Amino acid sequence: MDTIIWIPYPQSIQCSTRTTGNGNRLTSNDSIQRIAISTRYHNKLFLYGYDGKILKEVQIGKDKIYPQIDSKQKRPNKESILCNLDIQSTHSYIYVLALYKPEKDIHKPNITSKIFVFDWNLNYITTHMLPYKAHSIDVDENTQKLIYLGNDNNEECIIGIISL
Repeated sequence: MDTIIWIPYPQSIQCSTRTTGNGNRLTSNDSIQRIAISTRYHNKLFLYGYDGKILKEVQIGKDKIYPQIDSKQKRPNKESILCNLDIQSTHSYIYVLALYKPEKDIHKPNITSKIFVFDWNLNYITTHMLPYKAHSIDVDENTQKLIYLGNDNNEECIIGIISL
């Protein structure tokens, strides 16, 4: 579209610092002109149209999660919960890699991740429980594979593949 559209933060995640937005991730679906955004320090997903208007917002889980801001550094502190770390999509679905652990605990053993699946109206579909902590995901629509990169309990790098 060759345009830049500046959009405000949604009211539900307004906070005292903009640095929390640096961890947000997005994916898009050109055929329906939609953009999905996952948030690193809030348990929220947002759906936008290509015109920059918010279409829908969903909260993952019952309780609202938001960052704990360090007043001196003006950034989330180590007590803040890391929520959604990555987002990918296919023509039909959105895949959100979620951790939901305090940042101070992410290097402890036996940490696991989840991948939440939504349709393009942000309706929940299913959850994939991973055996380890994952950092990033990719989805191959042609082979119907969901691929994740993470660490096992010994902090060794792993690549996992889930057949969809």
